[in-house]
Amino acid sequence: MKGITINTDASYDPQYNLGSYAFWIVCDGQRIIKAGILKKVSDSNDAEIQAIANALVTVFKSDFKGITGVYVNTKAFAYVNGAMAARPLIGPAKVCYDTLQLIKQKYRIRRNKFYEIRQVNAHTGHQDLRSTRQYVNDYCDRTARQVLRDAIKTLGK
Repeated sequence: MKGITINTDASYDPQYNLGSYAFWIVCDGQRIIKAGILKKVSDSNDAEIQAIANALVTVFKSDFKGITGVYVNTKAFAYVNGAMAARPLIGPAKVCYDTLQLIKQKYRIRRNKFYEIRQVNAHTGHQDLRSTRQYVNDYCDRTARQVLRDAIKTLGK
């Protein structure tokens, strides 16, 4: 079974009502790492699920081969799992759900339960005990925060 792992993080500034995201996708030695601005964000949970939606769309557009599962690592586990529990009808949760179905079709995945949302415990402070998942999450966190700071500086000029 060959799974694709997606690590995401987002940042949100309520003063500017602006968000940012970063994701790190890995599968069979291939990586896609991207970051960007989220212009229409209502809160930090919205930013987190938009980060996942952007990563899933990137997976769908990619040329990975033989994918049999999708694993999403996020620190917004409870919110994302709740939003994805039933088929969402609107917003970024709908984009996530619909894109997962497109990925399932594209890669001809037969299993009903082909994706998993997993919790990342970020910012533990125990550098020597950190997993690869936590390392990548920290990278996404730092990158998303920097992208947001840069965008806010641009707005201030």
